[in-house]
Formats: sequence, C-alpha cells, structure tokens
Amino acid sequence: VHVVCEIDKLTIVPGRGEQIKPLVTKINDTVYDNIDEFITSLHTYMDTWGLSVVGGQWKPELSVEIKPGGGARFRELRTVLQGSGVEVQVRR
Repeated sequence: VHVVCEIDKLTIVPGRGEQIKPLVTKINDTVYDNIDEFITSLHTYMDTWGLSVVGGQWKPELSVEIKPGGGARFRELRTVLQGSGVEVQVRR
C-alpha cells in the first residue's frame, strides 16, 4: 500500500487503475492521536481488494514515501503500528 507521509497528513495513494480516490488522514498532534482514522482509511482501501483466498486474509504492507518534514511522522507511524501485523517500510 503506497502511503505518502507528510508533516501534517498521511495519504493512502491508490494504484494505477484503481477506482478509489486518495484517502487522507490529517495529523493534528501525533500519529498516535489519529491512528484510528488512518486504520479506518486503510480498511476502506483494503475493502476494494475483494475477498482473500479461502481460509486466508489480507496482510497489508505499507510502502511509505516520506516527503520533506515527514521523517518524524514516519517514525511515529512505524512505532504505533509495531506488532499490529501491518508491515511498514520506506518506499524506494
């Protein structure tokens, strides 16, 4: 999942050809304070994937593009999601 990390927002960017608009989560104070809204957006995005294989489940991996000033937000996001089952990595 392509995520753009900026100082004041996290944006889930749909892949080419996907019929959904970018999902933006504003960050007021900390990522922790806004994580529920971000996770809701992530689930909304994952719902567009359809059903997983029988007995399986989708396991999202975030590929985070860090914009100038977004480094601290990225570290917060990675820390908050640690142990959640959501992988977080820097987009290369």
